[in-house]
Amino acid sequence: MDELHKVVEDLNSLKAAYGIGITFLVILIFIIMYALYKYIGKAAEKAAEEASEENLKKFQTHIDQELVRFQTKHQKQVDAVHEVYQKLQKLIGMINFLVHGQKFTPSGGPLQAKVDHLIQCRHDFANIFGLNRLIFSKTLVLKIDELIPIIDSWIETYQNGLLPPPDRDEEQDEDEEQGYYFGGIWAVDAFDDIEKRMNLVSEEIETEFRKIYGTNE
Repeated sequence: MDELHKVVEDLNSLKAAYGIGITFLVILIFIIMYALYKYIGKAAEKAAEEASEENLKKFQTHIDQELVRFQTKHQKQVDAVHEVYQKLQKLIGMINFLVHGQKFTPSGGPLQAKVDHLIQCRHDFANIFGLNRLIFSKTLVLKIDELIPIIDSWIETYQNGLLPPPDRDEEQDEDEEQGYYFGGIWAVDAFDDIEKRMNLVSEEIETEFRKIYGTNE
């Protein structure tokens, strides 16, 4: 209130000294300067808001792009894990079948045909892994690289123990056809060390797969 009273006194003094015209001009200049000050202030505030909003949009766009990139990469990993793991389980399952058989499943038939199927499973696993190698971590790649030679060693050991199938006379008696023969001979512990290493590496690979797949808990 005191400041307003002082302004009024200053205007009266100005009016007395220079007349009403100059006083009005001073007041007009003051009003224009005040309005200009307010306008500049609001313009600056608006510009700052627009800049902040623009930066926020750019930041949000960047976040969205990174999220899409992450989701795409993760989905590719999940798909690759699913396919490679299925091939691995089929391969391990065939090895277990050759050694231990499977309940309610006939184990007869030429062993060489089963080995050929096992080798095809080995190739299927190695090929699908090779196609998706870039997607997996270096740790997982090293473990799979370690597993394949172990499986090859198992197959070679098994093949080395196979015996040639007996000759069959086409006119053999039907009852004789129902007989059994030894398909191969292996040392008692021929596969122990290989299977121990194979199972260990397989478990490590499964752990890594579960981390990617989100089922490790």
